[in-house]
Amino acid sequence: MASTTKDPPVFDDPRSYVLRVFAGDVGMDFYFSGSVIRFGKLTMTAADLQLIDLDERDPFDFHPAKYNDQLVAGYSKNTPAKGLKAYMPDFADLKPGLDLRPRAR
Repeated sequence: MASTTKDPPVFDDPRSYVLRVFAGDVGMDFYFSGSVIRFGKLTMTAADLQLIDLDERDPFDFHPAKYNDQLVAGYSKNTPAKGLKAYMPDFADLKPGLDLRPRAR
């Protein structure tokens, strides 16, 4: 999901998707469903995107204009339902070279 664009995510029509914020398995999560979401070079139709806070000790510090930096430092997993879960560090915790991807076994 790496991208060279600095544009924030674009949500086609806010009346046609649902955004939920909830306490997830690992802190506070954002969940987007329905409509079209574009971020970087990725376009998701009938969106099924969950942004997951990797730090459960504080509220999710998500920065839409700098989301790509958070994506690069974190990792993502596809779901069986063809959705996407993106595990992201808080924006304030970003440091050059931060890489929180799980190591191969």
